[in-house]
Amino acid sequence: MFNKNILFPHAEYFDILGAPVFLFIAGLSFYMFVNGAPPRHGWLLLLLAIGVIGFFVDSLIVYFNFLRGRKLRRSTHAHKPSRANLKHDTTAK
Repeated sequence: MFNKNILFPHAEYFDILGAPVFLFIAGLSFYMFVNGAPPRHGWLLLLLAIGVIGFFVDSLIVYFNFLRGRKLRRSTHAHKPSRANLKHDTTAK
């Protein structure tokens, strides 16, 4: 049977790549703001806010799903029964 989890991982996997991208956006906009960018400082402040908030959110997602040790959501069709469940299986005779 076709396993969709191989080709389409959960969205939490992509947050690992999103955190450095948002950090880059925040750092670049801060650098441009400090070093005298063109007169449209409102766009730079918007980019800075998006970068900081995006980095914060993605970092929290990565922390809670990978670094803290929580298990990611598993698909129900790929469930393997544990040994404890096999010992108490009443259907096998």
